Amino acid sequence: MIHSTLTLLAVLLGFSSLASAQEYPRIKQRYMGIMEVREFDQFKTVQNLEPFRRRTLDITEVEMELEVLINDISKIELEVEIEHGGTGTALEFDNFEEFGEFESEVEKGGEIAISEVFYHRKLSDSTALIVGKAPLYVSLTSAARKPLLNVATSPSNLEERMIPVKWSEPGLQLESRLGDFTVRGGVVAGLNSEFFRKYNWIGGGHQRQFEHSNIDDVAAAATLEYGDVARGRGLALAHYYGNTRNNRHKKDKLNENAHVALWTLMGSWTLGPITATGEAIRGTLQNSEAVVVANATLGGLAKPKNFASLGASAALDVLQIRWDLNETWAVFGQWERVNTFQEIQGQVFADPRYDVRQEGGGLWHTWDDVFFWKFHYWREQTRLEGLPATETYLVQFGFDTGEF
Repeated sequence: MIHSTLTLLAVLLGFSSLASAQEYPRIKQRYMGIMEVREFDQFKTVQNLEPFRRRTLDITEVEMELEVLINDISKIELEVEIEHGGTGTALEFDNFEEFGEFESEVEKGGEIAISEVFYHRKLSDSTALIVGKAPLYVSLTSAARKPLLNVATSPSNLEERMIPVKWSEPGLQLESRLGDFTVRGGVVAGLNSEFFRKYNWIGGGHQRQFEHSNIDDVAAAATLEYGDVARGRGLALAHYYGNTRNNRHKKDKLNENAHVALWTLMGSWTLGPITATGEAIRGTLQNSEAVVVANATLGGLAKPKNFASLGASAALDVLQIRWDLNETWAVFGQWERVNTFQEIQGQVFADPRYDVRQEGGGLWHTWDDVFFWKFHYWREQTRLEGLPATETYLVQFGFDTGEF
């Protein structure tokens, strides 16, 4: 897979130089990378109540975006992402085993993924069709992907504990602009409830573990946006709805529907030197107890062990505020809370360890319009009695060559 991805990049880059002398096709490029040094409190196991200190150094991501302009109305967008220096494995389902087993195939020393690839065609001056794997504008991390535009080190630290982060799905979407409003809607691949876990609720259901996406169940997503949330002057309401039962590889373990519904209100606004951004996400999982029972009997790599419990509803609230001291220096504050056991069904235990609050702040600096570093400190506290608060210190260095 590495060789095919690198070959594709080489072809596109070569094509870019050849196309530069002619009007069409044209290729625009953007590059982004982030390295992080982190010191944080960590628990030995989920049952442990005494944290210890850990320091890590990580090249968290390097991205290359290409926009291939075919003509005045058609283009192709491609985003290749290398995470953590490129480490990872692929999970496969072998239904020819005696009981149907999940197996891990080591494909590469890291993850090199095409996180986005889609065809964009203007149907009119205000409406466009998008076909392929494209972002879902249902949360801040999927809508605001440019680190130089973020208020803090990321749009949200706790979003990944509830839903997929930087959520993109293959499917078909429409986008229409009506004055200051943008309406988006589409049908995309649904989630797989086999990988729902208590530590990230439905986040693991994003079908990145496999080389293909099951689409026996599809999902619908819609967003109404005023202004531009990603650029610090907008407000958006988003909805996601889809069944997660039939995308399971072992369908016979779950006989009830398991619809996921999400509502998101998110926004960002700039007044003078101050920018405030935030979101409120509310979600429900139908027949959550039945999903827990079905997942608890999975074997092999898909076995959830002690993490099978799921809430019937979950909630996330985020607020970040940045004060620009001048054109290159800024300070920021961050307040977040997530609870993935807001409501439960039947005999499921509402684990207070997953009712989490974070509060923190930091400083960031940019130069040459491309480079940046950010320092971020936060304190995390759960509702589990006797579990001490933890602290994290993060230094982030990166570059972003900017928008197309």
